[in-house]
Order: sequence, then C-alpha cells, then structure tokens
Amino acid sequence: MDFKTFRLGKDAERDYCEDSLAQNGSGTRFAVADGVSRSFRPEFVSQYLTSRFVESDISTEVWPGHLQGVVGADLQEKWSARVRDFLDGFEGLARMIQEQRLQSVGPGASTFCGVTLDENSCSMDYAVLGDSCLFVLPEEGKWQVVTSCITREVETGVEVDFTYTPACLVVGQPDCVFREDWRTGSMPLAKGYIALMTDGASQWFLDMLGTDGVRASEQLWDMLDDKEAFTDYVQAYRKNGTPLSDDIAIILIRIGSTDTAEDVAAPSKANLPAIIYHFPCLFLPPSCEEGLGMPSRQERLKETGLPEEEPYRQKKSSWNVFLNKINRLWPSKKN
Repeated sequence: MDFKTFRLGKDAERDYCEDSLAQNGSGTRFAVADGVSRSFRPEFVSQYLTSRFVESDISTEVWPGHLQGVVGADLQEKWSARVRDFLDGFEGLARMIQEQRLQSVGPGASTFCGVTLDENSCSMDYAVLGDSCLFVLPEEGKWQVVTSCITREVETGVEVDFTYTPACLVVGQPDCVFREDWRTGSMPLAKGYIALMTDGASQWFLDMLGTDGVRASEQLWDMLDDKEAFTDYVQAYRKNGTPLSDDIAIILIRIGSTDTAEDVAAPSKANLPAIIYHFPCLFLPPSCEEGLGMPSRQERLKETGLPEEEPYRQKKSSWNVFLNKINRLWPSKKN
C-alpha cells in the first residue's frame, strides 16, 4: 500500500488553504477536511480535525461522539487561542474589521472525511461528514462514493448533489450536527484505489469517473507524480470556473499492486490513458518509455493527426496550448 497527496488554495497558494489533509506515520489513518469559507479562520478547524484524527487511536465509529464531547471542547479551546493570536497581529481599524467579520460569519466550521486501514484484517473503517467524499475504487466491481450529500445511481456510476453543504462541524456548536448527518461504517479492502477528497476535487473527479470509470484513478495516480504540472493543469481549468476553482485536498491510496509482470501488456491506446500514451513526458522518463516498448513519439503523433514537429516538453508558458491538444484527444464528459 502506498499513497499520494495534493493540496492547493484557491489562488494556487501553497502556504494558505482552507482545506487540510493528514496521515499518520504508519500509513493506517488518513483524513481530509474542508474549512467552510463563510466562517472565521476555517483553516484552524480543518487543520485541527485532520491532525487530531490521524494522531489518535479513536475509532471512526465513536469519532462523531468525541467531537460532541472532549475532542469538541479541545477544538474550541485550540481554535479560540489561535484566533486570539491572529487578532493580536492587528491594531486599530484593521483589528476592528477582523472582529466585525468574526461577528458576521461566526466561528470556524469544517467538513470531514477520515479512514483507518487494517491490512491484517483487510478492512477499512470510515467517518464522513458534509460534502467531502470517500471514493472506493476496486479494480473489479462497482466503484462507490460515501458522502453526506444526496446521491443517486446513474448509468455511469453515482451522481452527487453538491447544491449545498448538508452538514459541518462548527466550533462551539456541537448540537448543530446530528448523528444521522454522519456516514460511518466498515468495508473490506480490495485491490485498487481509495480516494479522500474535499468537494471541489470530488466534483471534478466524479466527471472523470463518469467518462473513464475506475481507470480515472490510475490516471490521477500518474498525474500526482508531478505536483507542479498538476498545479498548472488545475490553474488552466480554473479559468473556466470549474469545481477545481475551490480549495483542493486529495489523498489517493493504492491498495496492492495494480499489475503483475504477467498482466502487463505492451503500451497502446487501448491500455494506457490517452494523456499518458500521447504525452508520456509528463509522467515517464524517456528511458522508461523505451523499456516499456512504447511506440516512437513520431508514430504516436501520426495517430493523433498532429504535426510531427509538435513539441513534447512544453514550457509553462505553453501550457494552455498543450491543454488544447489534450482536449482534442481526451474530451471531457461535457464535450
């Protein structure tokens, strides 16, 4: 089992994001949380929830109750202390503005999605609150999504209604969340992927799943190899006002090996995602391409109809041009 993560603020900040993610050192507890923008210092809440969950041994079944008890009280104390420190950084009118905003939007709030993995018993326990999502993506069988949002099965899988945040944890207001708002449970671990995502990334990933099925998890796994390239990808899509315009937190966990030596076939359009097959330089070094026996880049270009002089190692300034090429090869569901 191994995992990859990605987190990005609304304006591509690396040092500020209302969403948070965390995992413990043994790789058995993972969590993401989405700080609610219309609350005061929501990142203080999301950071507390993810770190406290992965550092504890509290089971997912009793985690909701602890948030209404001792853990919730500790959250209120820690959030209040950080808010006091934050406000102490302002003076005069600036401080007054911040205090008025606190009164206007209320205390910090956040959604939550956490899992515990037990490879010995091959099981996963989960606790989800709000519109953050847990995706279970086995190599065989149907994929599933767990969220507090309303869901319905459609021909391409599952559709989630993200119209509004159904529930969230608000500092100092434990009674605003009911036990039935939580989604908790257990399920067996299967070879494939598990993904924890906040709502912006979840909406985007659902579109990928609707188009490519569980192969979308393999595509995302490869895309997360290069965080700078994926950041550019997100930024380009944000220009269109897509769900990726929100803060993003992603944890993608791979369970077991996705291939055995006997299963691996020569790369082709049929068994590689189009983005990797036609543009392997984003994910594979040339030596790896040759070792896999991939067709030459000139041969792949002939398949696309693009001119042979098409540059593969694009610079950041050419990223939009590059994405246009991708869209021609790998159109989105909406197209």
